[in-house]
Amino acid sequence: MLLHRLNFSLLRSLHLWVGLATLLVFLLTGQYMHWGYDHLNGMADSPRMMFRSAHIYLLWSGLLNTMLGLYLEISSKTWAKVLQCVGSLAILLGPPLLVFAFVSEPWLTELVRPYARPAIYIAFGGTLFHLLARWGETSRIEVDKR
Repeated sequence: MLLHRLNFSLLRSLHLWVGLATLLVFLLTGQYMHWGYDHLNGMADSPRMMFRSAHIYLLWSGLLNTMLGLYLEISSKTWAKVLQCVGSLAILLGPPLLVFAFVSEPWLTELVRPYARPAIYIAFGGTLFHLLARWGETSRIEVDKR
């Protein structure tokens, strides 16, 4: 089966690197708004809102991927591994969609989110898959009960 050949440590590394890269993009988009558009001063409300929200969504997506890269524990159950794999792939789709959102959505004539909205819903679904995969399992991390 494909899951036996899938290297889950690679999945963790992918989350970590995508997360760190997305955090770097977050910093760069902030600099772009500051230097390219005078921190959005004087910009119409709609594009300003679209820029800022896409910018914050990039931060959120970067943090989500970074945390999965640091703390993802693969389940021992096959069905849970499938959920984790699907959930991870869904969450990894978010950053590229949010980059498209940042560069294109502020210039749309209506308040529509053709890239950000699916990215948010997909990440929500991916997070639910991870939650379901770990439901009822205890963490392998020991808690000091002093």
